[in-house]
Amino acid sequence: MNIFAILLASILCLASTTIAASIAEDSYFSVQDSSAYNSEQESTTNASRKNSDALSPRVLIVGFGPSGMSFCHAIEVRRRELEKKGDLKALAKLPSVSAFERSSTHGGVWKQNHNASTTIGDDTSMYEGMWVNGAKELAEYFDYTFDEHFGCALPTYIQRGAMLEYMTARVTKNTPDFFEKYVTFNTEVVTVTFDNATEIFTAITKNLLTGEKTTSTYDKVIWAAGVNSIPYIPQTLENALDSFDGEIIHSSNVSNLKGSIKGKRVLLIGGASSAEDIALTSIKLGADEIFISFRNPDDSVTTVDSWPLDKVRRFKETVPSGIDENNCIILHAIKPTKNDNIQYDKKKKKTKEASKYDDANDSSDDEEESSEDEEESFDDEEEDDDEKEDDDEEEKEEDVEKEKELKLCGIDTVIFCTGYKADFGMLDPSINGWGQQNMTENFLTKYVGDIQPANELDYWKKHPYLYQYSVSIENPSLMYLVPNAVSLDQIIWADVLAWHALAFITAEPSSRPTQDEMTDWLSRRIYHEMQIPVLRDGIDKNYQSALKMLDDTYDFTGKEYSTWDKGEVMFTFRALAETMEKAGYPVDIGSFEELNDIGMQYVNFETQDRDNCMDERPESAKTFRDLKESNLKHIRSVFTGTQAVPFKKLWMEIDDLNDTVMDLCGVDEPSPKNGMVCRMEGRECELLSWNEDKISGL
Repeated sequence: MNIFAILLASILCLASTTIAASIAEDSYFSVQDSSAYNSEQESTTNASRKNSDALSPRVLIVGFGPSGMSFCHAIEVRRRELEKKGDLKALAKLPSVSAFERSSTHGGVWKQNHNASTTIGDDTSMYEGMWVNGAKELAEYFDYTFDEHFGCALPTYIQRGAMLEYMTARVTKNTPDFFEKYVTFNTEVVTVTFDNATEIFTAITKNLLTGEKTTSTYDKVIWAAGVNSIPYIPQTLENALDSFDGEIIHSSNVSNLKGSIKGKRVLLIGGASSAEDIALTSIKLGADEIFISFRNPDDSVTTVDSWPLDKVRRFKETVPSGIDENNCIILHAIKPTKNDNIQYDKKKKKTKEASKYDDANDSSDDEEESSEDEEESFDDEEEDDDEKEDDDEEEKEEDVEKEKELKLCGIDTVIFCTGYKADFGMLDPSINGWGQQNMTENFLTKYVGDIQPANELDYWKKHPYLYQYSVSIENPSLMYLVPNAVSLDQIIWADVLAWHALAFITAEPSSRPTQDEMTDWLSRRIYHEMQIPVLRDGIDKNYQSALKMLDDTYDFTGKEYSTWDKGEVMFTFRALAETMEKAGYPVDIGSFEELNDIGMQYVNFETQDRDNCMDERPESAKTFRDLKESNLKHIRSVFTGTQAVPFKKLWMEIDDLNDTVMDLCGVDEPSPKNGMVCRMEGRECELLSWNEDKISGL
C-alpha cells in the first residue's frame, strides 16, 4: 500500500485568468474559456462577492461518494450545533452546496451495479459480492456507531454493500431529505473555469438524461469524485494481448463478475489489493483456476501464504508479452528463472473440496492429472529444488542470461488489476522540501548507508500541491477530498478531510494560513516522508536504486518486513491525527509527534487484521478473513468497546446473494449508550464537540 499514491481523476491547472483541466473527452473537467460566461451584470455581482466575507459561500461538489457525503454531513452537524447556540452570524456563513453526480445514485465505487458497462470511462462500481478487505473498525463514525446501526457484534470483515448502507443511514438519520437537499444525480460537470479578477468559478453541467446544459457560478470547488474515473491499462500490456481470443476487462468494470469467471480459467494482471479481492471472490463464484501475473515482488498478493482450495497460482516479476498461435498467453520473467518455455495447460486435477463451492458443471473432475508442477519456477515461495530440470547445469551462460518465458494456455478471461492513471505533470516541482539533511538512521541504514537524494524527487508526479491533503496551495478556493489511503481507513480519512475543508471555508480569513505558510508545511511534510523508508522508496530514485540492489542480494526477515510496513501505517495515522486537530474533528487519536492509545488501536487494526493462512493445507477453504476468536481480542470499537466476532462458518461458505450482514451477528444486541464515548484504557471519555479553538488555528 502507498498511502500517498492519490491517483486523482483530474487536476485543475492554474493559469493567469482561468483554471481548468483537460483529461479524457468524457471526463468531468475540460478546458473552457471563462469569458464565455461573463456578462457585465454577473461580473459586477461576482466582484461584490469577492469583497464580502458575510455571504454564504457557494460550493460546487463534483461527485457524491463517501467524500461528498461526508462534507455535506459535516455541514449538517455544524448547523445543528450553531442552532443550539443561537449563533445566527455563523449560521449565515455556512456554505450553500450544489453537488453533482453522474451516476443515478450515491456511493461511488461502494455501490454495486449489475448492469455496469465495461467501457473505460463509464461509471465504476464495486465487484459483485465484494467484502471489505480491512478491519471495519477503521471506518466507524464517531457520531453513528456500528452498534447503533446494526444492533449486534459483527465480524471485522463485512459486505461492502452493508458498509454503504451504514454510510447512508448515518447521513439520513437526522436529515431524511439529505440527498434531495444536496445532490443532483445523472448530471456531470463538463467544465470548470476560474476568473482571477473576480475569484469566481464558472461551471457547466450536463443532464445525462436530457442533454441539457446549465451554467452556474461558485465561490469554492471541491473535487469529491474519487480516484476511479480513469482506469489504467499500460499500452505495452494492451498491445501484448491485442490478439487474445477471450474476454478482457479492467478491475473497475467487473460489477457482474460471476458471468466473466464462473467455470473459467482467469488471468489477473497486477498484484495489488484489487487482485487479491478479485481472486478470492472469483474462487467463491466458481472460477476453475486463477493465475496472477505481477511485477512487484512485494505486492499484496504475496502476503497470502495459502489460497483457498489451492486454486490460485502466482507468477511474481512477470509481465504478459504476447499471444502465440494457440491463444496461449506468454509471460516473460523480469528476472531470469531456471526453467524456460514451460506450457501451463488445462490438465489440472480438481479436488472434491472445490466442487462444493462450484455450481458449475463438474465434468472437469475426470480430466487427466498433469504430471508437472508447471508453475513452480515462476510462483513465489513455491519453488522446489527437487523439480529442477536435469539439464539446467548444461545451459550455456548466454542461455541463462536470456529472458525466460512461460505460456498459459486455455485462459478464458483476463482482468487487468493495474490501477488508475493521473497526470500531475503541470505541477511546479521547484520545491522539493528536502535540502541536504541526512535521513534519520533506521533498520535499513546498516545495509544501504546514507543515500544522497536525487536532485528532483518524484513527489510531484504522485501528489497534488495540497495543504493538509485537501486545500490547493495555488488556489485555496479549490479543494480535493481524496483519501490518503487505499485501505478501509480511507473512510475516516474522507470524513476528516471533509471536516477540514469545511473548517477552512468557514474560518475567518485572518486565521487561515498564508500561501507561504502552507508551502512551508508541505516542505516539512515531504521531509518527514523522506524519513520513512517505504515512502522515500516511492519518491526518491536514488533510494529506489539502492534498495533494488539490496533486494537482489538480501532476503529480509519477517521482522524487517513488519518494520517496513508498520512505518508507513504509523505515518498514515500521525498525519491523520494532525489533520483531525486542524479540523476540530471530534475524535482525538494523538498528534503528528505521538499517537495516543486510540491512535495505536487504529494502527493495530491496520497491521493485525488478517490471518495469512501460513499453516493451512492446500485443499483448505480458509481465507485471511477467517479469524479465530483469539485473533480478534484487539479488534474492538474505539467508541463502544464492542469486540469483533468470528464468522459462524467459513467465509467461502457464506452465500453472498442470500446471506445478509445480519446473518453474521455473533451476540445479542449490545446495550446502547447515550451520547458518543471513546474508550481508552478501559475508561469512558466524552468525545470532543466541534472545537472552534482548533479551527481558528488552521
